[in-house]
Amino acid sequence: MLRDARLKGRGGRVSTTVTLLSAREGRETGQGTGVDLVASLDVGSPAGLAFILGAREDDDSLLYLNLAGSFADYEEHGPHTLIAGETGSGKGVLTQGLLLQMIAFNDPATAELILIDPKKGVDFGWLNGAPHMKQPIVTEVDAAASVFANLVVEMDARYQLLVDHGVPHIGAYNRNVSPEQRLSRIFLVHDELGAWMAQEKEYQEVVLSSVSALGMKARAAGIHLVLITQRADADAVPTRLRDNMGNRLCLKVQNSTGSRMVLDRRGAEKLLGKGHLACILANQATPPGQEFFVVQVPFAEFDDLQRLAAAVMAYWRGRT
Repeated sequence: MLRDARLKGRGGRVSTTVTLLSAREGRETGQGTGVDLVASLDVGSPAGLAFILGAREDDDSLLYLNLAGSFADYEEHGPHTLIAGETGSGKGVLTQGLLLQMIAFNDPATAELILIDPKKGVDFGWLNGAPHMKQPIVTEVDAAASVFANLVVEMDARYQLLVDHGVPHIGAYNRNVSPEQRLSRIFLVHDELGAWMAQEKEYQEVVLSSVSALGMKARAAGIHLVLITQRADADAVPTRLRDNMGNRLCLKVQNSTGSRMVLDRRGAEKLLGKGHLACILANQATPPGQEFFVVQVPFAEFDDLQRLAAAVMAYWRGRT
C-alpha cells in the first residue's frame, strides 16, 4: 500500500492505481476490484474532497489536497488548483489520478465533473460513461468559453440561494434544504490550458475574466477549478490567473523562470520527472526549512486505470 511505500530514490514511481485508492484511510482492498472499496466509503463526507497527491519525500506520509474542510491533519486548502509540467514530468498521471479519485469518492448526485481538453479527450476515454459527467468532454474553444461564462452565471445564482436561505456556504445550504434541493459541487478540469491561452486571445480574456470572478466567490458556491498546462510562461499562466490559484502543483519544468511562474520561486526545474512534484497548498505550512512540499505521485498503468474506472462506474450505476 502507498502508506507503506518506500521510494527508491527521487523520481521512483509508486505502485498503481489500486495503491492510490486503497491508501484512503488505510483500507486494504483484498482482491482490489475497487467496488468494495467505494462501497465502504462515507460518501459525501469531507474525505471525498480530499485527494491524495502522493508520498511526501521528507517523511513518506501521504499529502492530501483538501478542497472542503480539513482532513488527515492538513488544513482546508484553496478551492482552485494550478498544475504545470513539461512532457514526461508525470502531469498526465497526476491528472488522471485526481480524476479517478473524484469519480470514485463522490456520489454523482453531489459532484459534477466538466472536462475541457483541446486534445479531443484522447487521454480521458476511460471517463466515458462516468455519471459525474453531465456533458461530453469539451474539445472546441467556443464551447469552452461558454462553459466558463456559464459557471459564473451558476455561481451568482448559487450566491442568491445562499443569501435567500441566510447561510454562508454550500455545505450549510445543503444541510438546510431537502435532498431534492441540494446543490452538487462542480469541478471544472481544463487540460492543456496553455494551448488555447497562448493562441486565442479572445479565449484568454474570457478565461481571465471568469477566473477572476470565480476566484473571489466560488469556494462558498461549491465550484472548483483545476487548470493544467504544459507551458509555464506568461501567455499560458498570466498573473491574473495565477493570483486566483491558491494551490500550485508543479512537476518538472524546463527552467527556473517556469518554476517561478507556477510556484513563485525556483526549484521545480531541478525535479527529476516521472511524477516528482513540488507543491504549495493554500493555508498549509510547508515542512520546516523547505519552501514547498516535495512529493512522489502514484503511478498508474493505463490498464489499471481502465479497470478501476469501470468498477467505480458499475458501482455508481448499481446505486441509481
